[in-house]
This record gives sequence, structure tokens and C-alpha cells, in this order.
Amino acid sequence: MNWPRLAIALTLAAACSNKPETPADTGVADASDSGTPDSGAPDLAQRDTSPEPDSDQPDAGSCGYVPGAPEDIQPPSRIHTPRWAFQPWISKDISSAADTYAFVDGFISRDIPVGTVVLDSPWETNYNTFVPNPDRYPNFPTLVSDMRDRDVRVVLWTTQMVNQISFDLEMGGDTYDGPASNYAEAVACDFFVESGRLFTWWKGRGGAIDFTDPIARQWWHEQQATLLDQGVAGWKLDFGESYVRLDTVQTDAGEITRQQYSESYYKDFYDYGVQRRGDEEFLTMVRAYDKSYDFDGRFFARPEHAPVVWVGDNRRDWVGLADALDHTFRSAVAGYTVIGSDLGGYLNRDDEDLGVTVPFDRVNFLRWLAASAMSPFMQLHGRANLTPWTLPDDPDPDASVDHYRYWSHVHAELVPFWYSLAQESYAGNQDG
Repeated sequence: MNWPRLAIALTLAAACSNKPETPADTGVADASDSGTPDSGAPDLAQRDTSPEPDSDQPDAGSCGYVPGAPEDIQPPSRIHTPRWAFQPWISKDISSAADTYAFVDGFISRDIPVGTVVLDSPWETNYNTFVPNPDRYPNFPTLVSDMRDRDVRVVLWTTQMVNQISFDLEMGGDTYDGPASNYAEAVACDFFVESGRLFTWWKGRGGAIDFTDPIARQWWHEQQATLLDQGVAGWKLDFGESYVRLDTVQTDAGEITRQQYSESYYKDFYDYGVQRRGDEEFLTMVRAYDKSYDFDGRFFARPEHAPVVWVGDNRRDWVGLADALDHTFRSAVAGYTVIGSDLGGYLNRDDEDLGVTVPFDRVNFLRWLAASAMSPFMQLHGRANLTPWTLPDDPDPDASVDHYRYWSHVHAELVPFWYSLAQESYAGNQDG
């Protein structure tokens, strides 16, 4: 029996013990499912759900990339979740530099604890260049520094895709002129799986980085280095690899399963970030068990590469909360430790019928708030870009803020408890 994870699960269950009865058909996956999930969908009714990858391949020129000395990336000797990661997190689906300052300061001015802000897509010049868009996020290093002065870390969303064509279907997104600036070099140097085959995903169409190729990994790491050196504290790694809709994937190391490809993606980001920044300053936010949209349920990152886990993209109602709890418990049983969900539910649509809108439910939001506060990972995130003081049609905004402040302080005061349980759990996993 793993008592730390059991304690985490029990505290989470206790937080929801008084919720109204959920519908009988919750859409929860069967434990035998073996597919994949999602996060950050586009304008959801238009999200690609094609069962096959694109068959065309781009023209390749000559590779001009000259790697430096071979990397010596040593996997961390242990998984570790830094203490700061247990403070409450906040995130929006669409933001900007000015909005990020206002968002964070809105919590601080209301005496609501916040330890991390996630900049979700779009923040880059294209998908995925690791170059902040100067129009949306000018003076990016200053933003990161200013957040650290507030004792708030910055975590950035990304995937393993580099696009030939990019788009944002969310309202308020960006437009993109041509391929990502690093796309042509990746093609020329054969840094993609499947010989550069293109895959359509919810942010466009592009190639999938080959993490079995040491030169491709080195090239990919060099692009991350500047942001990590500026103080970015981690990556929110979304499920772009699910759109490599193949049973097996051809790589530099030969044919591997898509699950193996998926795991190599999460492992590489974690290993490199920890080596560059150290495990007290860096983490990755990844999925454990997840079932969303038209994808079957499966596990994503391995537990040893999962310092922080979120289960999304749940719809914002009781069905969504039931799904979040189900995925949380499946993940805990499988050996994942620091687990949470998108507080209040990410989706304002039915994930099984994206044409159906799911209305906001204040009672559900406040119950989910309590459940999240009693989870080791607490994060506000959703397509509606909510704050506690801007809930839709809220009859009592001051009371909503009071509720959010109370539960955030409860969670923050439990940081020593969460941290010690995580350390004990990791030690138990290492001991076998």
C-alpha cells in the first residue's frame, strides 16, 4: 500500500463528499482503454479528428545545422517536485503581457495566494519556435523577472510539433504567415519522425520531432535554452503526439510504438530541463491517465517523468468533475503522485459533441474549487478565461472571491503536507 498517494486520494475524495449526485452516464473511460487524450482544443467544433495523418511530405533542402560538442544529458537520479509547485497555479487560455500582469496582480491584491502562472498558447511567434511573440509578449525576460519578484514562476505551454502551417481558432488568437522559422531546418536535417510526414493537429499542420535522434534532440534543446536561462520554470506539455495517429512510428532508431514515442517526448523535456536548471527550479506539467474528445483513454508520461500531472480537458459541469476524479484516481493507483485538474473544468463544450455548449454552473465551480484545494496540484484554467471576480452571471461576486481566497489559503497552508507526502511517495517508488 502506498500510503502517501492514498492520503492524497482520500483528502481529494473528502472535498467532494457533499456534491450533488452526478449523472449516471459520466463518459468515464474503461480501465482497459488504450488510446489518448487532449488539452487546449481549438474553436472546438472545428478541431481535427481525422483518423489518419497527412500523407504528403515536404521538400527537403540541405541541412545547415552544425551541432556543437555531443550532449551528455543524464536522466535525473530521482523524480522530484519542487516545493514551490504546490502553491496555487493560475492560467488563461488566451493572454498577453499586460493581461498577465493584471491577472496575477488581481489575485495578489485580493489576498489570494498564487505561486505559478501558465502562459498557454499563443505565446510564440509560431508553433513551436520557443521565441516569444514580441507583439503579444514584449520584453519577455522582464515579464519573467517581474513575476519572480512577486514570487510567481512562469511556466510555458508547448508541444513536440513544428508547423508548416499554423492557426489559432480560439477567439483572440494570432495569425501566422508561413511556416515556423525552424521548420525548414528541421525538414532539411531529417529531425522529424516518419521522414518528415505532416500531421494535422489543433494548431495547424507540421512535423513531429524525433526524440530518438541525438542530433535532433540537441537542436531542440538549443532552442529551449534561452528561455530556461531567462528563468522560465517549466513546460506545460500538451498532447500533440496524440495526433501522430499511427500504431507504430518510424524514427531514427527504427520502428517504435506510438506509446514509446509519446513517452520519449515527455522524458526528453524533463531530462533536459532538469539538467539545465536543476530539479528545485524546473518541472514539467504533463498528463497521466486521460480520456478526452475522440481519443481513447491511456497513460501519457511515465510516472518518473511526471513531477506535476493534470487531468484535462474536462467539461465544466458535474460530468466533468466526475471524469476528473476518475482520471485522478486511475493515475494515483498507477503510481503518479502530484495530481490535479483544471479547476472548474476546461471545456465550455461537450467533449463528445463539440457543437453542444455546456453552461457555466457557479455551484459546480465552487465545489470543484474545494476539490482542487484538497489536491496536491491546484490550478485555475479554462477556455472562458475566468477569475474568481468575473464568474458569469455571478449573483454574489464578493462571496465567490471569499470562497476562492479561503480555499487557496487552505491549500497554501498545506504545502508542507503535500511536499512531504510527495517526497515519501517518491522515496517509496525508488525503493520498489
